[in-house]
Order: sequence, then structure tokens, then C-alpha cells
Amino acid sequence: MRLMNVYKLHKVKLVWVKGHAGHPLNERCDRLAVAASKDKSNWKIDTVFEVEENK
Repeated sequence: MRLMNVYKLHKVKLVWVKGHAGHPLNERCDRLAVAASKDKSNWKIDTVFEVEENK
């Protein structure tokens, strides 16, 4: 909901990029996501999600 409210304020163009197809930025995002998923010391609780789930 927060994303959509901000989305409406800007001119946004969403572009689909096939995953794992050699696109440099997609490959970088994948490496960062994998590294982050393995570093539990930096995991944060999504407090907004937690509140929404418990309503």
C-alpha cells in the first residue's frame, strides 16, 4: 500500500527483465540478495508487514 501511494506521485516505468539471463544489473541484484540472505546478523524485522499480518 505504501509503495502504491508513492508510485502515484511519480512517473514510473516498470521494465520486465528475464532473470538469470546475463543482464548485468539483474545478476548483481541476485548476488546481493543471495549474500544478504546468508548474513542473518543483518536481518531486520519488517515492522509494517508484521503489523499488517496481525490485523
